[in-house]
Amino acid sequence: MTENKKRSFGLRKGISMPRHFSPQEQKVIRNKLIEKGKELIAIFGLKKTTISDLTKAVGISKGSFYNFFASKEELLFTIFKLEGNKLRKKISQEILNSSRDAAKSIKELIKLILKEMDDNPIINRIYNSDDLNYVYQKLSQEQWKENRELSVDALIPVIEIWQKEGRIIEKDPELVISVIRAVVFISLHKKGIGEEIYSETIDLLIDIVTKGLTMRR
Repeated sequence: MTENKKRSFGLRKGISMPRHFSPQEQKVIRNKLIEKGKELIAIFGLKKTTISDLTKAVGISKGSFYNFFASKEELLFTIFKLEGNKLRKKISQEILNSSRDAAKSIKELIKLILKEMDDNPIINRIYNSDDLNYVYQKLSQEQWKENRELSVDALIPVIEIWQKEGRIIEKDPELVISVIRAVVFISLHKKGIGEEIYSETIDLLIDIVTKGLTMRR
């Protein structure tokens, strides 16, 4: 990281704070680490962002970082979960109203997730670099399983309602969610598909999957 860019994030030398903080200070510092982590990692990536960069940005000593997170990988995973929670809330507010047309809702759900992956700097960085795989190797399977289950649990109730009303195929709800996730993850292969034809490809794929999931048998 260049010195100019570090200065732009307030990474000044010689700033330190006590290693022990009040509960209120802990909350404030933790939130600052998360926010600065989002900024720095979105620009430089996890591997190039050091713990010193993060702690200088919020004005604490390097050793104090471990009062809040066990590692920078855990910090990124925390950011990933928080951004996921925001997206799940947005989905529940804007998309998953069981009284709406199921096909339209599924299509809007996929497009909303794809838009978030493009527009959200930290989510874009995580999915378009090897940072996520790197963190996956560093953290426990239980942590990833818990995060995945949050996403699944948010969608299952609505899918079950749609199935009872005969508006979506009667397959295991988790399988339906897996199909939706598979479409989303195809967006990570824009270059392989060809960027000049990617938009048309993903739109057609969304239409095909949506029709397949909502087609009456």
